[in-house]
Amino acid sequence: MNNQYTYPVNSEVPTDDARRLIDEAFEGSGLVQEVQEIGPRPYSYHKQLEGRIEQMRASATEAHLPSKPAMARILNRFIAKPKSPLEDRLIEHESAIGGRLIPKHDLVATQRFWYYQGDWFLEQIEIDQTSYVSRYQISEIDAFKLYQGREVPFLDGELKNLLTAVELYHSEIIQNLYSK
Repeated sequence: MNNQYTYPVNSEVPTDDARRLIDEAFEGSGLVQEVQEIGPRPYSYHKQLEGRIEQMRASATEAHLPSKPAMARILNRFIAKPKSPLEDRLIEHESAIGGRLIPKHDLVATQRFWYYQGDWFLEQIEIDQTSYVSRYQISEIDAFKLYQGREVPFLDGELKNLLTAVELYHSEIIQNLYSK
């Protein structure tokens, strides 16, 4: 190594001279890749909401779940039904709340909308029991709609409605589920 250069000592951020020296030392080695500046991150807020949802679920207890009607509690004592994990039951309640946030089409009998491990899901069941599930992925810089595993384009206004639904979902599950 060439001893003519002075490197910054105990510095967390390299100086311009240090950056220049590193660039010169690795020039042509193939070890330094071109780094493109990433522009605005239009969906970073929505990614933060996803993280908050995961934190709320991780810290939730049974007390956060709505109590069941008396008849359901009595029946559950007599019917041997394994209890699903807490996270699954929380998501079930979240999805019902989310389903109320999105306008239903005339042919849709029921719908649910929820977040799970980086994906947003909209399940719609029509009157004739035909079921459709759309999956949405949001990164800090882009959003995708997937249907049957393939990327498909958003319909007019759908992305805006999705982003609004994500924000409402976050506030509604806090108010109706996690603020207990």
